[in-house]
Amino acid sequence: MRANVMKRLMICGAMLIGWAGMKAQDRVKLDQQPVPLYQAQPGYPYHARILGLEGEVVIEFIVMSTGEVTQAKPVRYTHPIFIEPTLFAVNRWIFKPGRHNGRLVNSRMQVPIYFQLHGDSTDDAPLPDNSPLRPVFQVAPQVSRDDAAGMVGGEVVLSFKVQTNGLATDARVVSSTDPRLEAPALAAIAQWLFMPARKDGQWLEQRATIPIVFEAMDAVTAATAPAAPAGKPTVIMPTGAVYPFAELVANERATVTGTVRFDALGRVEAVEWQSDGPKTYHRSIEAMLDAMETWSDAAAGTYEWRWDFHPYDGDVRINDPAAAILKRLRVEGEKADFAGEADLDAPLQMVLRREPVFPTRVTPAVNSGEAVVEFFVDESGHAHLPRIVSASEPAFGPAACQAVAGWRYDPPRRNGKPTVVRMQVALSFGRD
Repeated sequence: MRANVMKRLMICGAMLIGWAGMKAQDRVKLDQQPVPLYQAQPGYPYHARILGLEGEVVIEFIVMSTGEVTQAKPVRYTHPIFIEPTLFAVNRWIFKPGRHNGRLVNSRMQVPIYFQLHGDSTDDAPLPDNSPLRPVFQVAPQVSRDDAAGMVGGEVVLSFKVQTNGLATDARVVSSTDPRLEAPALAAIAQWLFMPARKDGQWLEQRATIPIVFEAMDAVTAATAPAAPAGKPTVIMPTGAVYPFAELVANERATVTGTVRFDALGRVEAVEWQSDGPKTYHRSIEAMLDAMETWSDAAAGTYEWRWDFHPYDGDVRINDPAAAILKRLRVEGEKADFAGEADLDAPLQMVLRREPVFPTRVTPAVNSGEAVVEFFVDESGHAHLPRIVSASEPAFGPAACQAVAGWRYDPPRRNGKPTVVRMQVALSFGRD
């Protein structure tokens, strides 16, 4: 199987080119090899695409007698940034299962997936002319169990060169508190990816020095996991908001900063916004905060958080299946031929439904309302890209989108094949 990935596309093409990658013992035993019916396409990681980084993942998996994929795992890879999109895609594949002595059986397969770039990107906003070096993909150092026994932690300071493709090379140990930590630190930094510094619109090679901090059995970087004050739990900024649809289609990005105050039970009590910008972004974050359950670690606390909205590289972003749908919308517009509910072989069966939460910032005089939302269900049954069609109150729309984004269905089929379907629902709101 080979995935030829166009740089100007968010989604790479995937096609099976033969069974040479299948393990020989499975091939001999089977009377009939598994036949692919649907292959989700791996998404090209945003930072790898921007930096021109190509790669390969050899993936092993089992095709079950039901045709579904299980136990997918990487056998080898050129860079770990390609593993997650590969696994995400392969786990959604559907096969006509193999047969042995006339019976449907499980069969093991092993195939390579290639990530290759051609042409220029047209979906990405221009990069800033000047920006500092920053890490965008990190791997925690792995310490062997024998070396970790009795280890109380330590630190390794590394010096290395960041190339214009984002890879760290020529890494050297500047200092360390324990020689046993040096090899894991060097192995980890070789798998990191950086956005190199830019000056006057050009990438720059740069030498950098960072400390890698090991805490007992765990290894973390001081830059990404600062120690929490004694006796106070670390409260990480919540993510999971829905990207406003119109801004997403227009490829607009934004950064919003707000102060969030929690009550004594850990519920969001108030949000004050420090940044200007379209209220659509604020309402999206507010809908996410409203949908959160009680957060005991944040009880009686006040936190200032900043959310970056970027389709492929932000705190609020979209995943690979949504990116594939988005590309069709951008290219084909209203002519995009998505299936409707009436086009399906059978009515969609819901697997998971989350009810919308009544927004806390609706005025007390409003006790009920409605929002109509359009969205897409992908080939595996996940809901994506909810869009507000109408809402009786401005806050009801984002609240409805937040709920719909978590819905799941049985995989939709059209003429026997998995398909993407466009749907529309009306959701009602009422105060408890």
